[in-house]
Amino acid sequence: MGDAAEEAIYVTDDELVMLDDMGSDGMNEWHRNIWLSVIDNRYTLNYPTIITTNYNEKDLKNYMGERCHSRLFSSENMIINLHGCGDLRQEGK
Repeated sequence: MGDAAEEAIYVTDDELVMLDDMGSDGMNEWHRNIWLSVIDNRYTLNYPTIITTNYNEKDLKNYMGERCHSRLFSSENMIINLHGCGDLRQEGK
């Protein structure tokens, strides 16, 4: 996993990164460890990360795991919840 984790950190080491539609792909322990490496690195560096997902907090915790969840939902992070705002694609707009 070392090489993959290092590559993932390398491609996400910009000051601002947006991770779109987190949770739309399959998750296994290997993926979870890669994501943890990326999120932990960005958390340690105090770099902002914008994440979009259709998951609520509980489902994201189940998907990403406890360690990643604790970094994503730490008290110094800003969480903007847009659940219930509707989907313009589904509304035909």
